[in-house]
Amino acid sequence: MTKILLLCTTAAILQGCNFEPETPPALGSKAETLRLVTYYSDGDFEYKSVGEWILLNTGESLQIKRNRIRPAANLIVNDWSQYEKLRAGPALPGYADVKIDRLNGVACLDSRCTHLYAICPPRSAITAGQVCKTFNKK
Repeated sequence: MTKILLLCTTAAILQGCNFEPETPPALGSKAETLRLVTYYSDGDFEYKSVGEWILLNTGESLQIKRNRIRPAANLIVNDWSQYEKLRAGPALPGYADVKIDRLNGVACLDSRCTHLYAICPPRSAITAGQVCKTFNKK
């Protein structure tokens, strides 16, 4: 049993030696600047759900990689039902400029960038049958 445990531990350590840090994504030449008006986060833990959500002034929502480009605390909500209400009505006061690359699926706030999982149209467009554009990110 000890030999098996030692073998498994050694394999895990060796596998860790091949770990390559994630290269931050970069914006393409056709990036646009929009306003982040609300940011939904349910915490820092990756296992909770896939990503976090940004509500833009256009009514669109971006699903992004967790904990990469959080704005100031006054723009963050931690309750999904509150985020859904803000999608339907007026957003929180204030905003932050965010750059979006719709082609490559990248969003940047200040100098921090992250991958987009999805760009979703405003709620009224979803009700009319439009769907989110998704990006295949590992």
